[in-house]
Amino acid sequence: AATAASLSTTSLSTTPNKTTTKGPPGSNLFILRKLRREEYDEFSDKDLRDLFSHYGTVLRAEMTKDPETGWSRGYGFVSFSSSEEADEAIKHLNGVLIAGKQLKVEKTRSDVEQNEQSPQKQSKQQQLLLQQQQQQ
Repeated sequence: AATAASLSTTSLSTTPNKTTTKGPPGSNLFILRKLRREEYDEFSDKDLRDLFSHYGTVLRAEMTKDPETGWSRGYGFVSFSSSEEADEAIKHLNGVLIAGKQLKVEKTRSDVEQNEQSPQKQSKQQQLLLQQQQQQ
């Protein structure tokens, strides 16, 4: 006899195209479809994956849904396998109209914060500080 735990694990693992895998730093995007307050639409995870897959390997494509209606709330997340792919998607999709709604595409807050703390940025800042100190 199957236990409840094994049933829930099985159902989770067989859900098609449903993954929460984040990509490497700089490859995770926040997507906003500009909807009016209390407005919902049927834009799905599959629609999001299809749209963004033109720019690289999509690891995750999820629209946040209203639990009662199952309709999109107008925002979601896409993760690519590289930051270069994410940059291409931003370049081509930010501001465009899709199914009558404007898209806003940007890096996730955690990726932006992580980039600001990256060793490359820190080393450049340290180099500037050293140069300033040497000039004094």
